[in-house]
Amino acid sequence: MTSFFQRHPRSCLIGTYVLVLSLFLTYYCWQLTRDNQKVFVFVYEPNGGCFVDLSMAFLHGQVSLLGYPDPRFANNKNPYIEAERDDTPYLYDLSYYRAPGEKLGRYYVYFQPGPVLLFYLPQYFLTGQLPSQRWVMFLLSSISILLYSLLLRLLVRNYFPKVPISLEVLLMFMFGLCNMNNFLQVNSNVYQMEISFATTFTLACFLFLFLALVSKAWRILWLGLASLCAGLAFGGRPTCVFLNIVLVLMWIFLLWKEYKLAVSWVFIVESIALFLPSLLCCAASAWYNYTRFGNIFEFGVAYQLNGGEYGRYKHFLLSYIPDSIWCYFLQPGNFGPRFPFVDTECYNHTELLWKGRFRLPCSGIFPALPITLLAFAWPFYTKAQIPAKREHILFFGLLLSLWALIITTLTCMFFSVIHHYVVEPLFSLILMTTFTLLVRRQAGPFFLWEKIVLFLLFTYSYYFGIVYGLTGDTHWIQVKLHNLYGWY
Repeated sequence: MTSFFQRHPRSCLIGTYVLVLSLFLTYYCWQLTRDNQKVFVFVYEPNGGCFVDLSMAFLHGQVSLLGYPDPRFANNKNPYIEAERDDTPYLYDLSYYRAPGEKLGRYYVYFQPGPVLLFYLPQYFLTGQLPSQRWVMFLLSSISILLYSLLLRLLVRNYFPKVPISLEVLLMFMFGLCNMNNFLQVNSNVYQMEISFATTFTLACFLFLFLALVSKAWRILWLGLASLCAGLAFGGRPTCVFLNIVLVLMWIFLLWKEYKLAVSWVFIVESIALFLPSLLCCAASAWYNYTRFGNIFEFGVAYQLNGGEYGRYKHFLLSYIPDSIWCYFLQPGNFGPRFPFVDTECYNHTELLWKGRFRLPCSGIFPALPITLLAFAWPFYTKAQIPAKREHILFFGLLLSLWALIITTLTCMFFSVIHHYVVEPLFSLILMTTFTLLVRRQAGPFFLWEKIVLFLLFTYSYYFGIVYGLTGDTHWIQVKLHNLYGWY
C-alpha cells in the first residue's frame, strides 16, 4: 500500500480530497433530506437566522434590524437584567441599544458582518435568494479542507520531503473527517457560523504567510492576501484582531533575516502589503461599531438580551484562567458499560467555577482528543531538520504556537465558559499537531512504539468523531472531532 502511495502521490492526494468532500456532501444532503429542507437556498423567512435578518437590514440601507422592539422597552430602565424585563417580549441573544435621546431603541446583531458581506449578499445579488446557514457552513467547511490540503502539501514539498504520502493522506482524512461530522448539519446556528468563518480565514492567513516565506517572486501578493485574510477573520470574530501580532512577527523576520536590517523600497512595499488590508478591515469594523453603538470598541456584548447579565461581571480577567483551563482542557469524561462506552457529558464541578460563570458539563480537549498533546512536541525535533531550512521551520512553528497561545489565553480569560469558544484553541492545537508529525517524520522513520501510540491516538480520534458526529450527539459539542471546523 505504501509503495502505491509513493508511485502515485498526486492521484492519492486528489483522490483523498474528492473522497472526503464526497462523504461530506453525501452526509450534508442526507441530513437536509431528513429534515425536509432545501439543499442550497431558501427564500427569506422571519426565523431564518440573525445573519439573514442582518442581510435584509443591509439591503434596506441600515445596520439595525428591521422592525422595532416592544414599546414597553421605552419604560424599562435596565432591560439587560432578566428580572427587570418582566414579561416584556424580546428577541433572545440580540443586542438592544438606545442611543442618547432615543426613546425606544433598536435591535442589533452583535456578531461581526463578515459572513453577510462575503456569502449572503453575493448570493442574493446572483440568485435573488439568501442562502441557508447550512449551505454557507458547507462552503466554509469545503474551503477549509482545501486550504488545509494545500498547506499540508506545500509544507511537505518545501520543508519535509521525507514525509511519506501515506501520512499526508492520513492527516487530510483526519481534518476532513472533522468537517464531515460537523455539528452544524444537525443544528447550525450563528455561533458556528462566525467561528467557522473566522477559523477558515485564519487558516488562509497562515497559508499565505507560508507562501510568502517560500516564494520571493510573489511575496508582495502573498503578504497582501495574508493581511486581507487576517482582516476578514476579524470580520468573523473580534479576537482575531490579534492576528496582527502574527503579522508584526512576520515583518520582523523579513527585516532581520531576509533584508539584514537594510530597508529598501521593495521592503517598504512589502510592509504596506502586509499591514494595509488588515488595517482597512479593522477601520471598517470600527466604523460599523460606531454606527451601531456610538463607540468604535463596542461590539454589542454589553447590550445582549439573555440570561447571562454580562454587565454584572468583568468580561476579561486573568483570574478566570485556572478555572477555564480545567473546564476546556482537563475535565475528564465518564466511562460506561454501554455503547459508545464513553460519555463526554460529565459532572459539572460548580465549586470550581467563579460565581456566575456558566458552562455545559463537557469533557476537556485532552481527555477527549489526546492526540492534540502532540502539539507541544515539535521543537524537540527541529535539530534534525535540513540546516538551510531550519530557520524557516522554526519560525513557522513559532507563528503557529504564538497564535495558539494568544487565542487560548483570550478564550480562558473570557467570563463565559461556553463550548463554542474552545473551538479556536482546538483549531490551533490541531495545526500544531500536524506540524509536529511532519517535523518528527522528517527527522527519521517512526519507531515501533511511536507507530503503536499514533495508531491508538488516531483510532481513538476517529472513533469519537464518527460516533458522536454521525449520531448527532448533543452532549459532546465542546471537543468532539467534528468541532474542528465549524464547528460547534
